[in-house]
Amino acid sequence: EFNFRNYPEDAEIMVSLEKGRISMRNLLIDSQERLLFPNQKCILDRQTGEMKIETAKTESISSWKAGEMFFDEERLSEIVKKLHREFGADIEVSDSAKLDIRFYGEFSKDDKIEDILGKFCSTGKISYSKRGQKYIIR
Repeated sequence: EFNFRNYPEDAEIMVSLEKGRISMRNLLIDSQERLLFPNQKCILDRQTGEMKIETAKTESISSWKAGEMFFDEERLSEIVKKLHREFGADIEVSDSAKLDIRFYGEFSKDDKIEDILGKFCSTGKISYSKRGQKYIIR
């Protein structure tokens, strides 16, 4: 059982493994075959071709299968992408310095985007407003 994330607009491709074993080979730069074991993730940088294997909380990565969203110290830049994909929401971050702020949170399939943004705002690190159909994070 594994999770594969490969969106064209993302700088990285990621594979995380819950059960079994995966044999991987980097075709961007010639490299030897590497094995991925349970509770590991492999991240491939599209630009540099660097492939690294790390320990991962695979249950949180695969939480989408149960209709949940889980952010484990994720950058706001990644959270915005996930919220866009999940809700189809138009989200703008007006201060690019905020994109590197990291957040933690677990949300159910019943939570609305306003609930999620509200929880992140409660940290005092960001605020948001809604203009028409667009969410603006400051």
